[in-house]
Amino acid sequence: MIAKDKDKQLGRGGRRWRAVLVWFLAVVVLLPFAQMIWTAQRPREVVDRSYRYLSQLLPAHEMTRHLEIAPRPLRVALTNSIIVSGTCALLCVVLGAAAGYAFAKKEFRGKTALFDLVLASMAVPPAILMVPVFRLTVVLHIYDTLLALILPFSVTGFAIVYMRYAISAVPDSLIESARLDGLSEAAALFRVVLPSIWPSVLTLAVVQGIATWNLFVLPLAVTASQENYTVAILLGRLMSDFGGLMWNDIMVVVIAALLPIAVVFVVFNRWILKGSTAIGDEHPAGRRP
Repeated sequence: MIAKDKDKQLGRGGRRWRAVLVWFLAVVVLLPFAQMIWTAQRPREVVDRSYRYLSQLLPAHEMTRHLEIAPRPLRVALTNSIIVSGTCALLCVVLGAAAGYAFAKKEFRGKTALFDLVLASMAVPPAILMVPVFRLTVVLHIYDTLLALILPFSVTGFAIVYMRYAISAVPDSLIESARLDGLSEAAALFRVVLPSIWPSVLTLAVVQGIATWNLFVLPLAVTASQENYTVAILLGRLMSDFGGLMWNDIMVVVIAALLPIAVVFVVFNRWILKGSTAIGDEHPAGRRP
């Protein structure tokens, strides 16, 4: 009995130490965010002069003032990022689902080779596409518009591959029943197939939205005017366009860039994990189309 009591005490002590370690690591992880918020609330001259004195608190309205500075249009950039990311996420789901449905449930000549080409496209570095994307937007007369930030990124190889594997899990009998009810292929896809795999659809939308939100290299190649900047472009331009390293303004933009992504991930985290694990369970590695 004495030995069991000692084991219980040791077990409780070990759990306490683990809890302390977890909280310590949480504080360490959150410290950079606290420093970021601290820096964002201060004017440039104060940050340059006393960056290391965290105890000097300045009025909170400094952050609001930065949002109103005309040469640094953060509100415009946020609006552009929301429009571009939301539209690209929607188009990636629609077009990726259409292509994925064809690869998963249709038979046509060159299917395997074409799918391999889609897979290969995922390995192309974004920097290589800068010149082709730039020339494409110029030829289409959409250079330096929001459309130039949307059309080249409206579908990706990842979206097609992801939806192909998700749709492969849908029973063929369900699609045949939809056809017998008189539904067209498009109606069967959007009214029967996608609702049955909606966690995967939501996962793709969130992942592509976040990826588009963070894009910098390719959007920079097709954007010149400040009114078409996204948050990522504005953050990069702050380093060169507005007179050097202004850490307070940079941190304001960093907060604006991180906060929407963090909120989206926290809200949809459960469904992202569900959609990802569902595909992993249904499709063992190495399966070919």
